[in-house]
Amino acid sequence: MVHLPRVAAVALTLLSGCSSEPSGGPPEIRYGLEECDYCRMVISQEKFAAAIVDEAGTATRFDDVGCLVDYLRDRPTTARNVWVHDHAGGGWIAAEPAWFVHDPRGLTPMGSGLTAFAMRPDAEAFAGDRGWPVMGWPELLERPSRAESRSGSGLDGP
Repeated sequence: MVHLPRVAAVALTLLSGCSSEPSGGPPEIRYGLEECDYCRMVISQEKFAAAIVDEAGTATRFDDVGCLVDYLRDRPTTARNVWVHDHAGGGWIAAEPAWFVHDPRGLTPMGSGLTAFAMRPDAEAFAGDRGWPVMGWPELLERPSRAESRSGSGLDGP
């Protein structure tokens, strides 16, 4: 004899683990197929991708760290986790402890020139002696937006 309450409880437990959105970890991105939730460009380069997972577990995906930063400036969010890709190692890393380099040549999908690194020495090596700024997440969020940068008061200076 099958115990219906027990079967229902097992079924609910199994179904709760089958969500299309992440539980706080970095989301899956189907490169070449999914669009950036900010600029709508197709996300094609993993090394520049970024994402937010809010408190509801909903993922917002970006093709460029600059799109992520602009999105956060434009919209209040209940971001639980913010993710970027480590340019040196390639995998997802949390944005808060990451280090960022601004390459004024803008060689990223949307031209922000922002590249993320898990380790400060990797960021400093990438910046080299070119004078490119190396900054932490809080400093990056305090800098002028890309629109302000284009008017001469943004990321182009240290």
